[in-house]
Amino acid sequence: MDIRRSALYQLFIKEGKTTWARILFATVVAGLIQGGIVVVINLAAMAMPSGGLNLRYLVMFLALLGAYALASQYAVSRTIALTEGTILATYIGIADKLRHVGLLAFERLGKGHIYASLHTNTDIILETSKGLANVGAACVMILFSALYIASISEVAIATVVVFYLFGVYVYQANLGNMRVLLKTSEQRERRFNALFKYFLEGFKEIKVNHPKGADLFDHHIHPAGQEARECRVEAERRLTTNSVFIQSFYYMLVAAMIFLLPRLGGMSDLEVLQVAAVVLFSYGSMTRIVQAIPLILKAEKAVGALHALEQALESAREPAQPYSGRFDHRPLAERAIHLREASFNYPFDGQDAGFNLGPVSLTIQPGELLLIVGGNGTGKTTLLKLLAGLYPPQSGQLLLGEQPIDDSNANDYRNLFAVVFPDYYLFERFYGHPEVDDERLRQALQDMGLAERVSWTPEGFGDLNLSAGQSKRLALVCAEMEARPVLLLDEVAADLDPAFRRFFYETHLPALKASGKTIIAVSHDDKYFHLADRVITLDGGRIVA
Repeated sequence: MDIRRSALYQLFIKEGKTTWARILFATVVAGLIQGGIVVVINLAAMAMPSGGLNLRYLVMFLALLGAYALASQYAVSRTIALTEGTILATYIGIADKLRHVGLLAFERLGKGHIYASLHTNTDIILETSKGLANVGAACVMILFSALYIASISEVAIATVVVFYLFGVYVYQANLGNMRVLLKTSEQRERRFNALFKYFLEGFKEIKVNHPKGADLFDHHIHPAGQEARECRVEAERRLTTNSVFIQSFYYMLVAAMIFLLPRLGGMSDLEVLQVAAVVLFSYGSMTRIVQAIPLILKAEKAVGALHALEQALESAREPAQPYSGRFDHRPLAERAIHLREASFNYPFDGQDAGFNLGPVSLTIQPGELLLIVGGNGTGKTTLLKLLAGLYPPQSGQLLLGEQPIDDSNANDYRNLFAVVFPDYYLFERFYGHPEVDDERLRQALQDMGLAERVSWTPEGFGDLNLSAGQSKRLALVCAEMEARPVLLLDEVAADLDPAFRRFFYETHLPALKASGKTIIAVSHDDKYFHLADRVITLDGGRIVA
């Protein structure tokens, strides 16, 4: 196998080729020094005067030990530092790709999958990298030991090679089975974790529905956990078997050196002891290599998963041109939003027709207060995303004034909107707006009844552990502080108490409209519909009378 084709190798060499060359050099030096220590110990044993202490070999031993500690420390610490840098670069690269991914592609990938893939796989890679330098030094030590044994006896090295070939054959056979087990174990653990996640996220529903909880636990979570456990135990058993085999293999090798070599090669007792000592010293190195192989296999899969994520994000990259601000100062009269026979199918994968919105024809005038109503699943949120340019029409057109919105200007168009969707996220500060009008913000917090609950400093908001209604009001404040000409609100009033709901419709929205904002809001509060300029109803993905 060409190591240059290794996914782990390809990930590491992306960053710091010069530093990796230094790490490789330090690793080789550490391995050679380990071999030198064995040689010095053997020489000291041969030259040891009766009852005396050979200071020359003692000084050589201490010097080599210090040099080994320095080389090993440098190789390991630099490997960890460079791996951390590579992982950080991977995070940043994926974050950069995410910026250019369309919303539809992002929703299909799933933020949970993206985060879990990054977090889990980078942890595996980092843990593996911690032992790579030691594994490299161990390989050099094994090679050095073989050369040293060859210098003592040709018969001895031939015996060692035969034993090693046998050991590698058996280990490879076990490793093949272990790969299959690890893959199966990974699949079963993923299934178990998904079921356990259902249990956590649906805790309230399970708590009020005993049959649902019992079925999920007894017939799904528990059996899946058992299967995952059995597979993992079997994989660990195979690993233990390999470890025991290596130990037994080395005992057999030492026994062969002591009992077999004197009869085969006519070696002296001293030479036999020297060879046996070298074999024993190399045991620790071989153990490190064997223990590292399963970790390297896992790291290979982890890197493959990260590459797959990067490729998925790259293939989902929007062709939209970068933001240029061309619409920011467009005259108000030219900011009418038009949908002309626009339609959108979700999901659109050529197999499942899914839900179809449209064709929809709609014009929203600048400064208009438009309410969108309809039952669940009628396409209200999809229409908002279509109007905001978050979903591209799959047929028909979206226009700003008479300007069609396409890949050349979609980013500029989206920048006209401030949005509050049901799954909104509260950022702790106003990113992209370094200068915040503190007085205006404090007044907005006061209007929303949050002045006593939410604190603001130039470093950002204070405690954001708020109730659902308070969070929704703060999300509305943040959207308004962005000072965008179009405010898009999806069920903002749903979590507000009656007093704030009345304030929102009767006072707040009219004030926003008076300031010149275009307001597009999804609502179910029919008692306030008369306050809107227009109310449109969606049913089955179409506008109805």
